[in-house]
Amino acid sequence: MLVAIFALIAALFVLSLYSERLPRHYHTVLFALIVVAMTVMCIVRPTSYNSDFLNYEKFFFGFDQDILKLLVEPTYLWISRTVYYAGGSIYTVLAIYAILSVPLKLYALRKLTDPTLFLLAACVYAGNYFMLHDCEQIRIAVALTFGMYAVYLKWRGNWLWIAFVLFGIAFHHTLAVLAAPIIVAPREIRGWWWWLYCAVVPFGILLWITHISVLVFLPIPYIETRIQAYEIAMAQGQHPDIRVINALVIARVAIYYYLIYYYDVVKRHVKALPILLLCYGASLFAWFGLTDMVVIAVRLSQLFGFVEVILFASLAYTVRPRWAGKVIVVLLSLYQFAQLCISNQFDW
Repeated sequence: MLVAIFALIAALFVLSLYSERLPRHYHTVLFALIVVAMTVMCIVRPTSYNSDFLNYEKFFFGFDQDILKLLVEPTYLWISRTVYYAGGSIYTVLAIYAILSVPLKLYALRKLTDPTLFLLAACVYAGNYFMLHDCEQIRIAVALTFGMYAVYLKWRGNWLWIAFVLFGIAFHHTLAVLAAPIIVAPREIRGWWWWLYCAVVPFGILLWITHISVLVFLPIPYIETRIQAYEIAMAQGQHPDIRVINALVIARVAIYYYLIYYYDVVKRHVKALPILLLCYGASLFAWFGLTDMVVIAVRLSQLFGFVEVILFASLAYTVRPRWAGKVIVVLLSLYQFAQLCISNQFDW
């Protein structure tokens, strides 16, 4: 599986080097091949690759249990029920989630980028979130798929984006937070908006340093219950501390401000850049500002951070010669790929 993903990253990088010379209809064929390849890889991955497999299997056979109805989204239980009575298995459910997630997500990436940028974005996606979400956290993977397409629809002024956010929430409730940047993001980053984008990360760092948790001030019963549960779990040592500062985090912060600086250059190639940058700022804010609640910090950071598959790829347009920018992008992808491989997050 890892060899196949590495080969895919290498192939996407090589294609990106020649993408400007390819006729437009070639890119259509390439898109179809990439969709088929990544969807098939996701479907046939070994179950040992998915550390949550036993939980998914338990949810599959326990779709009628009252406790699971409180913990698991109804969509997963409904799909499990339908597949179970149709004579299918947990592998059928995993295949359904792969088909719901990968094609539409790649289509959303394509609509938000140009042909060259799509290949680079797919390269970054393959080295990180394809492994982390589509092959692992399948419910959030599908939710993010609807969320990314909602970003595109919002940028086009199509009110159907609301329906896609609701679809995403139905597959994973945490997608609800993605509605905020989609709603409030401006059409252009100008004036006081520029200062707001610049201030969001330092504000998160300030909360981290002072150990102030903004979630504590939200009088929402669900959030209060989850915070209490996390506090108990942390007291029992179930959720270890994270390294807030590491090389990748520093690189992400640097790239965030670098793209703000080169906003006018990147905007010509990336649709909905103001929304994507606001999401990325929210990702970095969550990483720093919510570290007292480790699981929430990591989940929200990853949720908002998915947009980096486009933002990292867009670095290619800020470097001359262009091939050097593409090399930087693939090196970032390979670094994230290596991080996942050596982190022992998966049972390889």
